[in-house]
Amino acid sequence: IRFIRIFILKAKKIKKEKLDLIAKDILSDPVSDIYSFTDHITHGNEKTITFVEIAYLPGVMDPVALTTLKLMKKIGIKEIEDVQTRNRYEITGAVNEKEIEFIVKKLLMNNLIQIWLRDKNSIHFRKKLLSFKKRTINIINKNDEELFDLSRRGLLSLDLVEMKSIQDYFFNKGREPFDVELETIAQTWSEHCIHKTFKGIIDYNGKRIRNLLKTTIMKATEKVNRDYCVSVFKDNAGIIKYNRDYNISFKV
Repeated sequence: IRFIRIFILKAKKIKKEKLDLIAKDILSDPVSDIYSFTDHITHGNEKTITFVEIAYLPGVMDPVALTTLKLMKKIGIKEIEDVQTRNRYEITGAVNEKEIEFIVKKLLMNNLIQIWLRDKNSIHFRKKLLSFKKRTINIINKNDEELFDLSRRGLLSLDLVEMKSIQDYFFNKGREPFDVELETIAQTWSEHCIHKTFKGIIDYNGKRIRNLLKTTIMKATEKVNRDYCVSVFKDNAGIIKYNRDYNISFKV
């Protein structure tokens, strides 16, 4: 399996010299990459290769595309209106359609945020695809089993206690939640955002640990108290000294 990154640039008109500049200075590494504007880059005989293209679903953020667009604006290229990225995979070997299906869906894509483009000529940009439709989620009259099922099917990753708290809140408000409200609560209460495990109460080997983050990682860092730690456990990144003139900020 070989990998090719595709960038689709939307512009009314742009000179080839600027495309060269974009490709060389932003999109490729001259040591490891080759690029082409129009021809498909392949690594073998197209007749023996199965091509698979994966793109983000409409409405899903494309961080590489957004960063690419930002960099082009920064170096003075204003003609590009939008950018879309795709991942192209070349699969070579004696594999049938069923095996290709398995490889793509299990290894090459995330079904939640990506789509397998069977029609490779389909090009869509975010502005044309985004649409809004207000949806109400029925939650007030659901029993425990239905609440848990709603969390599971909606990929909210909320336990029953959390779902019942949401149910009680909207019961007192006298209305059902909108889908965006439920998604916002789920995101805010997620492990990623609120660190429920780190901040929770944990019973381990007969001991009760209150706030794993503060009693382990933060405590050890404060105890070591290195002078090169400029800023730790504040805002959204740690900062350490690099030399007399510069610091380094780490965002994981």
